[in-house]
Amino acid sequence: MSLPAYEGESMVMIFLDISRAHPHCDVLRENLYVEAPPELGLPPGFCLLLLKCIYGLRDANQAFEFKVRDCFFYLNFEQGKYSSCVYVHKTFPMIFGVHGDDYVGVGPRSMLLRFAEDLGKHLIVKNRGILGPRPDDCKEMKLLARTIRWHDAHSGRAEQLTWEPDARHVDQLCEQLGI
Repeated sequence: MSLPAYEGESMVMIFLDISRAHPHCDVLRENLYVEAPPELGLPPGFCLLLLKCIYGLRDANQAFEFKVRDCFFYLNFEQGKYSSCVYVHKTFPMIFGVHGDDYVGVGPRSMLLRFAEDLGKHLIVKNRGILGPRPDDCKEMKLLARTIRWHDAHSGRAEQLTWEPDARHVDQLCEQLGI
């Protein structure tokens, strides 16, 4: 199955990564203090009031999920009805899957790039690449130890994507089943 075009643009996949995810997020609990690290040179026992999350904080992951949701809502997306990890744009043909700090989007190239730019105003966004038909596009990307490949149209076949599972899962399954 080929991906449809939108106003003359091919649909492509974009792979985004969020850097330093947790420090973007407000602390969920009130009056949360931590002991000052020694490198600050403050007197022993000196405490700091946390305003933003730090790695290792119990509710940092949940705070980041709320931040992600708020960013997508602000950028005119709605959360999936059956999965809170899927976001669909309310007007344009764009859909994103979110896994922690990894975002994978499908849509017209110009809209995906604009989304990444807009998201960059709220988070530190790294564009890992676009999987698509142009010669300068990536033809293969890794996501969660899975390989996603773009295949150009040839021999009467339409362009297509293939998704290869993590080979380690096959090895683990064979080992568990004794085959």
